[in-house]
Amino acid sequence: MTFMKQIAGGDVTAKNIWLAENVLEILTEQRDWVLKSSLLVAMAVYTYLRLLVDHHGTPQLQGLRQKEVEFCISLLRERVRNLENQERIPNFPPGRWNSASPCSGNG
Repeated sequence: MTFMKQIAGGDVTAKNIWLAENVLEILTEQRDWVLKSSLLVAMAVYTYLRLLVDHHGTPQLQGLRQKEVEFCISLLRERVRNLENQERIPNFPPGRWNSASPCSGNG
């Protein structure tokens, strides 16, 4: 997490891009470990969604941007699956996830 905190938003220098790429590579390779920590998932998604804005429109960063998108989607998809699975747990308020879903029209 410490290295991820060092990735500066708005900074497209070679040093910052190198750091963003390498941290992303580590997080991607260790995805199962990342998913064990809600804090790390939240921090990673926030960091890389923020960086997507910086990397948009720069042709040299298209490959990195695609990796960032795929990484964030994979983490978010896993969290949605977890929420959907909670509906099957007794005593979990029924319909709670459906009412919070942006697709439901209620959230």
